[in-house]
Amino acid sequence: MALTSKIRRTLIQAATVAAVLLTVSTAVQLYVTKWRPAADQWRLTQIFKGSNEPLHLPLTHSQTAWEVMKSDKNISSFVRMIEDFPDIVLGLTSVAGKFTVLAPTNAAFEREPLAHDTPDFGYMMLVGYHMGPGSFSDQALLETNTISSFLNADRFFKYKQRLSIQPCVDGISVNFRAKLIGPGTIAANGHVHHIDRILPIPEAVAITLRDTPEFNSFRTALIQTNVAVVVNDTSTHDGQTVFVPTNAAFEKLGRKINRFLFSPGGNTYLEALLRYHIVTNRTFYSDVHYQSNGQGEIKMATGSATSLPTLVNGHDLQISIHADDSRNLITINNAVRASTQDIVAMDGVIHVIDTVLLPPTASEDGSKPQEEDTSWITSLVQLFRWKTTPEELTVESLMEILNPLLEPSS
Repeated sequence: MALTSKIRRTLIQAATVAAVLLTVSTAVQLYVTKWRPAADQWRLTQIFKGSNEPLHLPLTHSQTAWEVMKSDKNISSFVRMIEDFPDIVLGLTSVAGKFTVLAPTNAAFEREPLAHDTPDFGYMMLVGYHMGPGSFSDQALLETNTISSFLNADRFFKYKQRLSIQPCVDGISVNFRAKLIGPGTIAANGHVHHIDRILPIPEAVAITLRDTPEFNSFRTALIQTNVAVVVNDTSTHDGQTVFVPTNAAFEKLGRKINRFLFSPGGNTYLEALLRYHIVTNRTFYSDVHYQSNGQGEIKMATGSATSLPTLVNGHDLQISIHADDSRNLITINNAVRASTQDIVAMDGVIHVIDTVLLPPTASEDGSKPQEEDTSWITSLVQLFRWKTTPEELTVESLMEILNPLLEPSS
């Protein structure tokens, strides 16, 4: 089956973003010219920090990433694709920079053959999305939530599309789709990993919501309240972060509250509730924050906290980062943890939550980020509170909670 309606569709969508078309080969070359040995040493120190293994610099390996790939018959289809872009080849042969390449195997291309009329810029974007700056070993990937690609993500040319990394039963998964095959190969200028699937250019948030049955309630609510217009219209914002409650999260509110929210009389409350789950002009991953208006990215370390302004003026989400097995996890308002995080999108990122977010009441003091209390007693209390609260909510109490979020009537 020629691929690939999904991959082809996302390529066409990405082509509508003019910035995307200009960046891949330029990004590779700029990255090489800006690289400094000190930065290389720092990254490797971070990767192997805490290990008893001696630190071996990749420069002890004679072959560059490109030479490693050229000599590997298992990824010859991907190599042929790259050969059409001399600037990218030049970058991969330079030892001035460090690269991580996620190379689909020939079997991956046979599984999902690209359409014969895929345009050159489509191939370039696919290539750029399968590699990025920095040298990430298998172990480093296991300890990393997201990594950067060379594909542009915003009109300010400040940010790159990211790849989401997940540990799984049999190894490492990328974007909840492709799996790494065997150990990666260390080259003089980075790491080359085999993957068993082609990584499509990320879909728009709207498409991901449409294509995921688990999000049907949230998507229906967006359409009913016209908040979908804000999410779908990427001309009004650069990047967005959407905390998406599952269908089960809405069910936890109970039948009476759902009947009210999805009725004409509850529409304004439903709209306010949805707007409280959406942050525009900021793309917040679990390990890096792309700030608004191209102001730069902030690394999110374990123990850090920040506020994200929602579509409801004056009502921010308080985000804290904690660690679990060396990986960052997101907690919202010191109460709700993301059940699935870092679902990358062309125009932002999605974090899945199993509880609908309600603004903290005055007694809960959610006005600013706080250090998360990780004691087992506090965790037990929070777990009990958040499991029982939806059952105890009445329509009247929900209206009281949401009243401060309603926009003043004109």
